[in-house]
Amino acid sequence: MQHTRRQFTQRILLATAGCTTLAQQLFAQTSTTDYIVRKGDTLGHIALRNEMRISDLKDLNKLTSDTVRIGQKLRIPTKRTANTTTTTATYIVQPGDTLGHIALRHGTAISTIKHANKLTSDTVRIGQTLIVPATHTPSAATATSTYIVQHGDTLGGIAIRHGTTISAITQANNLSSDLVRIGQKLQVPSSSTSTTTDLLAQVRTATAKINVRRDNWKRIVAHHSAIKYGNAKKYDAAHRQRGMQNGLAYHFVIGNGIDSGDGEIEVGPRWKKQLLGGHVRSYNINLTAIGICLVGNFEQTHPSKKQLDAFTQLVDWLQRDVLKKKTHFAGHKELKGEQTVCPGKHFPLAAMHARYD
Repeated sequence: MQHTRRQFTQRILLATAGCTTLAQQLFAQTSTTDYIVRKGDTLGHIALRNEMRISDLKDLNKLTSDTVRIGQKLRIPTKRTANTTTTTATYIVQPGDTLGHIALRHGTAISTIKHANKLTSDTVRIGQTLIVPATHTPSAATATSTYIVQHGDTLGGIAIRHGTTISAITQANNLSSDLVRIGQKLQVPSSSTSTTTDLLAQVRTATAKINVRRDNWKRIVAHHSAIKYGNAKKYDAAHRQRGMQNGLAYHFVIGNGIDSGDGEIEVGPRWKKQLLGGHVRSYNINLTAIGICLVGNFEQTHPSKKQLDAFTQLVDWLQRDVLKKKTHFAGHKELKGEQTVCPGKHFPLAAMHARYD
């Protein structure tokens, strides 16, 4: 028995070594740039900023732990996209702008803007002129639809609702700003080929094993975790330490790529056991509200595209296929008696209300 177990362990180690070697070979064929670790950096933070997995970053730099030190030089892959052309635009930083906000608005990445402007931090100042590269794929044919701007609409909300980007809409309509007016007619481009990944496989499997109390659930509440780290397991442990008998306060947690996958939907024990939530102050609301938490502090940054894809897929599926009814939707801060900024000013509440109200 001991011999068999040792053989099994050796096979796992060999397989792991093989994967690592393959990853290193792939990275060896990719051009890289150097990144110098700064105060406050973590490996997860660096990986997220450069749109990488932690494991890939470790493989590329032959790291044996997640620990990095200030001044350490790391290799970061230079992204290349086949059959693409890159154009640049200049942008003047406005009050309230963050680098993440500007990147989201232009359909690009923070790292791309920083590289183009030789920035050493994520800080920008009002009036600063930035070069903003945008990548276009000419081989992807696009179709457009006409949309009439409604009360409460924002350009970001319209983009999310139609599965496109703010920059695509501004280019299609020759807009010079993100402002839209009620009654305005917009041409909204959408890709002729869907690239949305099904993020519900694990959720469907878990839900198929339980008897869902359809009549019980009346609303869905959106939260952010208010920190950029964590996953369902870590939050469950923290909530139990705070004396919550049923652990994780939320029914679902959507990862951001640091401690769980970007857009990964984790099913909490409260959903599996069909228990009341612990995610708001009101006991009565907890009895009937499904809590969905996106990992991140959306007072400071935006949720990732995959997180928003996962959120909308999850809510659509819950209403259409599981509960078989339209439920009330709210952000945590919109509930009576809840003194909070959750789910943060960068969570697109207006767009979600337009979709679910």
